[in-house]
Amino acid sequence: MRSYQIKIVIEPYKSDEFTDSITSVSRSIRKQKGCLDFSLYRDSERENTYIVHSEWLTRQAMEKHFKTREYELVLGAIRVLGETFTIKKSRSDE
Repeated sequence: MRSYQIKIVIEPYKSDEFTDSITSVSRSIRKQKGCLDFSLYRDSERENTYIVHSEWLTRQAMEKHFKTREYELVLGAIRVLGETFTIKKSRSDE
């Protein structure tokens, strides 16, 4: 299994716009072949901080996802509406 997380700090007045943007593409991402999960979480301790978490059956499925229009829309929303962000990829052999 492969996964990635994107931690984003959103400008306070853009929070609703950000969650709407991610929600609008999440359904189609979840339908992509090999997608096990695609979720948006709000950090309960850090204001205006969100985590996009995505899990994939294989590395190939995740790499294919990185080339989709939906992934580009996620990154676009993050770049336009976020103050800062970090992306972390991980691998599990379970």
